[in-house]
Amino acid sequence: MQIAGLICEYNPFHWGHLFQINEIKKTFSPYIVAIMSSNFTQRGEPSVISKFSRARLAVDMGVSLVLELPTIYSSSSAKNFSLGGISILKSLGIIDKLYFGCENDYRFLEEINNKIINNFDKSKLESNIKKGYSYLRAMEMSFDFLNEEEKNVLNKPNNKLAIEYIRAIEKLRADFSFCGILRKETSHNDLSYSGKFSSSSYIRKLLYDKKDISTFIPYSSNNFKDLHFLDDLYDLFKFKILTYRIDYDSYMDYEEGLENRILNNLNACNVYDFINRVNSKRYTSSRIKRLMIEILLDIRRDLVKKALNVDYIRVLAMDDRGREILNLIENNKIIKFKENYDKSNGILKELMNIECKATNIYNLKNSIMNEDFTKSPYVKKN
Repeated sequence: MQIAGLICEYNPFHWGHLFQINEIKKTFSPYIVAIMSSNFTQRGEPSVISKFSRARLAVDMGVSLVLELPTIYSSSSAKNFSLGGISILKSLGIIDKLYFGCENDYRFLEEINNKIINNFDKSKLESNIKKGYSYLRAMEMSFDFLNEEEKNVLNKPNNKLAIEYIRAIEKLRADFSFCGILRKETSHNDLSYSGKFSSSSYIRKLLYDKKDISTFIPYSSNNFKDLHFLDDLYDLFKFKILTYRIDYDSYMDYEEGLENRILNNLNACNVYDFINRVNSKRYTSSRIKRLMIEILLDIRRDLVKKALNVDYIRVLAMDDRGREILNLIENNKIIKFKENYDKSNGILKELMNIECKATNIYNLKNSIMNEDFTKSPYVKKN
């Protein structure tokens, strides 16, 4: 049995994701493990539908086993998102190959990564940050040793994430290979479409605008009756900022001066107006949104770093092949949330507490509480 690994958000699952799954089955193996984002995503936003719904759809669409990428990583930067996902895949001890989507050939991405490793000058990055540029822009400016083609390739969203996966595999010394699958028709953040293929960003925009998405998904649009958006949490965020003493410096996405821009713009009419006001050359929208989630859930920098050393294997959904895969994993490594919560301690307990808080805050609009304890993994009946 060969087993493929994926790290994903499926926010939401679309035809491009199905194409990727079918390619893996056709060229490598029908056994696929997906490490999927919790209820908050890398852009610092709630997923449009819950982790439980997305996991069920993923298995219905062909994934064998869906494991949770805990919120501390799923709502983090590309670097930490990748490290969290790779650390879980490594802890399984059974993955043969990681697959990811990319806009260019993954071997070219590997060449660019090696060039960065051999030529990167950290002092240039620090100098650009001091000039007031955002971390991402400062990083791009310090890559002056790359040619124009390499810079253009590196600036594509999926390519950036793919390179972070490659770096995480190297850093964590994971013992599986990797392979990129070229994205079908559209890029990661494209607000456009080609035939039935579109990006998740475009589908989310359609959902927000209450428009039909049925062309762009390989399942019923009835799955999208209960939608979640960042604006749902804006009042709660304002309440926390105004009520609690916030230790901004303890959060991963904080940059000096951001607290002043936050406090001076809390009178914005909605969260999107707020982000546009706080946003600047130095403070990107994604960073602002991630910091908002970190403050809401109290996800601190030190926990994100320490958690990489803790096994977190939690099943959200599976089919019969997923059961076979589970039988290969040491049973004491697998988290059964309700059973494990009381007897867990240390960093694992902190992770579980944040997951409970994240799910409860996500579900506030529906008055659903403690779903992590009451919701069982979805099992597809073949």
